[in-house]
Amino acid sequence: MNYLHILVTFLVVLFVYIHIQFQLSHSQEKDVYVLDVPVTIPIEEIFELKQPVVMHLHDQTLTGDLTKNILSEQFPKFDMSVYDNTREVTHAHILSSCSATKELFNDDTESRYYTEKNYNFVNTIPPNNIFKGMLQKHQLFEPPLCSRKLFDIMFGSHNSTTSTQYSVMYRNIFTVTKGNP
Repeated sequence: MNYLHILVTFLVVLFVYIHIQFQLSHSQEKDVYVLDVPVTIPIEEIFELKQPVVMHLHDQTLTGDLTKNILSEQFPKFDMSVYDNTREVTHAHILSSCSATKELFNDDTESRYYTEKNYNFVNTIPPNNIFKGMLQKHQLFEPPLCSRKLFDIMFGSHNSTTSTQYSVMYRNIFTVTKGNP
């Protein structure tokens, strides 16, 4: 009976180890796949390559409703996390209202400011809002048995850039509504 217990424990640990290793593994290639037209390959097979993929999916109703101008008009009092990319401490942010953030970005001539990590902004706005269409579109890209989802809003002043970040999330999906991906 003791051998059976050891065998079952070994198999459970092996199963958990293989799944964790698969989730944390990444591809060593530096290529970015660009898909301009819909492909016949299932989307899961493309994502299993663990390569960055750029897909040009044009939905004017989605991209037209999610701009910083419309966000500042509909939610002027909600706080956004604003970052300065010239600071030494890259993770330091200030909270600013959405309308003040838009004014800051419009007045910025040095391309210094951007906003990210606005999880609370997305989670506290009413459920029937402009994000509803985006959330429905993103369900197509979710992996099976998805256990955790984070939604964020990122935008910045003209030509601003963010710092390079490492993520252990299985898939990171960005919907670019204005500008270049």
